[in-house]
Amino acid sequence: METIPKKHKVWITLAMSFSPNYIILAAIAYFAHDWRTLLRVISVLNILTLIFLSLAYESPRWFIQKGALKEAKETYEKIEKWNGTTSPERQKVLEQLIQKEVLFLEKKKQSKKYYFYHLFYTWNMLKYNLVISFSLLCTGTTNYALIFNIEKLSGSVYLNNVIFGVIRYFFNIVYGIIDYNCPSIGRKHIHRWAISFIIAMLLFVFVTKALGKYFSVNYNSPKSSEKFEFRVSK
Repeated sequence: METIPKKHKVWITLAMSFSPNYIILAAIAYFAHDWRTLLRVISVLNILTLIFLSLAYESPRWFIQKGALKEAKETYEKIEKWNGTTSPERQKVLEQLIQKEVLFLEKKKQSKKYYFYHLFYTWNMLKYNLVISFSLLCTGTTNYALIFNIEKLSGSVYLNNVIFGVIRYFFNIVYGIIDYNCPSIGRKHIHRWAISFIIAMLLFVFVTKALGKYFSVNYNSPKSSEKFEFRVSK
């Protein structure tokens, strides 16, 4: 992601998120029939991942941070060759960028170092981290509650997983489009809208369950006659 322009990072991250995997995994599980076959298929697919990783280059920025300038330059040159953009002008620009990065890292080493406890060093930092942590906790709890209880829903568990993946991916794409085309809106407002929507849906479920315990509807349809009874429980 470090080689992607800042403006494109969010939508590319969302477009390549885990959401489509819900659809793919549900399809594989449907045709696998049992969990052993499912694991075998997933393991075979991971062989492709190992092949791709062997073809990938190490991060040039990581090389620069470790002081391995020669390796960083070689990696950049291989990437340039792969892209077909190698030229003497770009070589000069590349050397200038590497030297600029080296100077920045040297300056950074001389500056004050920060550690984990600095995340809670001031009241503002404490509030920011508590809000982010609580938001992630609520999001993770809601997400995994849906995943681990999806068999409680009516219908096919495979189709429900596909629908779940489609809904997740749909909102990812919508948010990516909004962030790219309307940067003035800001991620804070979009996050607030998303949290508000989740709270509203959870309240709807809570109220429905609460009213369901108080009100009950009984249907009785014998062959001789049909009866309908609405009862308020005490």
